[in-house]
Formats: sequence, structure tokens, C-alpha cells
Amino acid sequence: GSGVNAALKILTLFFVGGASTCAALISCQRVDAGGYALQDHFLRHLPDLGCSHNSMVPSEVAAVFWPCAVCYAILIPCFLFYLYVRQHLVLRYTRMPLELSDSKREPLAL
Repeated sequence: GSGVNAALKILTLFFVGGASTCAALISCQRVDAGGYALQDHFLRHLPDLGCSHNSMVPSEVAAVFWPCAVCYAILIPCFLFYLYVRQHLVLRYTRMPLELSDSKREPLAL
């Protein structure tokens, strides 16, 4: 029970880190460390590529960003939800303080 719970928490942390990195793929660096505006904007994680003013996602990055965005927005949260629900359903009987019995004399047992 506790090992599965810890694994789910670690998976959730990996999910948050991956989603953050996916979002950072399209973040533009517009100012330098001193706060001064840069003449040429560039992608923070890919400094060789410039930022596009027409599109949110540069064409060079779109092939990586959109599949990652779909996975982190839809597939992985659904999978994590399934794992949390499955863990809850499987472990629900071990968390019950009372046990139902078949005898008519004592329907509940501690």
C-alpha cells in the first residue's frame, strides 16, 4: 500500500516537471539578466532559434511541442487518475475498520 502510494507521488512529480519543461519549450527570452530588453528574442531552452511574432510555437519546435502538450494535457493525467482510482478501489477493504460476515447472529465484526 505505502510503496504504491509513494510511487504515485513520484509519478505526479515527474508529470509536473515534464509539463513545466514542455511549457518552457516555447518561452521566449525577451530581457537579459539585468532586465534590459534584447534586440533579438530567442527561445530560452533553444537559444539558436529565434522567437516568432506571428505564432506562439515556432515551426522548428512544433513537431516536439504539440505531441508533448497533448500527452501532458490529456494522456498522462488520465493515466494518473486511473492509477489513483485503481489504488483506492483495491485498497478500500484493507482500510475498513469493520468487516461484514455471513453469519446472521453477528453481521459486523471488528
